[in-house]
Amino acid sequence: YNLYINKNYNEAIKIFEEALSIDENNADIYYNLALVYYQLSDNQNSLTNIEKALELEKDNINYLLLKTMILQQLNKNLEAYEIIQKAYEYDNKNPRVQKLYEQLKKYFENIRFWKEQKIKCVNQFFI
Repeated sequence: YNLYINKNYNEAIKIFEEALSIDENNADIYYNLALVYYQLSDNQNSLTNIEKALELEKDNINYLLLKTMILQQLNKNLEAYEIIQKAYEYDNKNPRVQKLYEQLKKYFENIRFWKEQKIKCVNQFFI
């Protein structure tokens, strides 16, 4: 954990992978590995590890939050919204959950608004 805090990410990866060779059913190790990869902008490895963590602890708010952020980085906003909705159902008082939930909700409301505006413009043009 200190390696992560000190931004010694490559060494942290080695340590976490060693830990997984000892205990492959430890969700926290997968989560920490996902965090390290996220810091390195290696979103695919980050996603792989957070999904393994969620297989072991599907209701963990921190895991759901990280998966949401990873999916956003991968421009998978619909999937991110589905994950943050699940987190919101579990803990709608958590400020980090609230912030991400509102952010993604607003994103999709804006998309819906602009689609409606586009339809109105098309309809006006052809009417």
